[in-house]
Amino acid sequence: YTTLRAKTGIGTGIGAGIDTGNEIGAMVLVTSPGSREGRSTISFALAAHAAAGGENVLLVDLDPSQTDLISTLSRKRTASNFHDLLANPLRIDAAAWHLPGHPSLSIIAPAPGAMPMRFGNMAGVATALSVLRRKYSLIVVDCPPVLSDDVACRLGSVAQSVLLVARMKKTRFEDLSKAAQQLELNNASNVGI
Repeated sequence: YTTLRAKTGIGTGIGAGIDTGNEIGAMVLVTSPGSREGRSTISFALAAHAAAGGENVLLVDLDPSQTDLISTLSRKRTASNFHDLLANPLRIDAAAWHLPGHPSLSIIAPAPGAMPMRFGNMAGVATALSVLRRKYSLIVVDCPPVLSDDVACRLGSVAQSVLLVARMKKTRFEDLSKAAQQLELNNASNVGI
């Protein structure tokens, strides 16, 4: 969190959801080479830590898996599809939900049976995300694995940082290397492992 804060400018006084006009928050993608490597746990921990520190945080779950941490927390809740939200980002307050005791942490989880995300018009996505980045000082996006889905590669070009999660004794070095190369080839910025 401290490293991300320094690299992305998180915590520059816009954490209370105040639209100051020119200042915008940071978007951080969290992904991994494969499944079951800790993406959702890292995403939630990063978002919760930032929210506990006074930041206004949006946590977006784009992983279609229904067994990850965020989906488990939101099992009885449904939310607008993230595509719908990007079409009208001002609806965020109606679509997001909050864990009890965490008013600064808004969560968008996939609706039940959600299909994998596909982003066609990246210019439109970037515009919609800029609206969300004026409302939140940090947007954490839990993305599907890089080697099985292109969401992280597509969004990596508009994010301020990408965290590539690896699990000791599970992630193969070859897969980690291939995932990092894919992100870099798609102009993902500030890739960290």
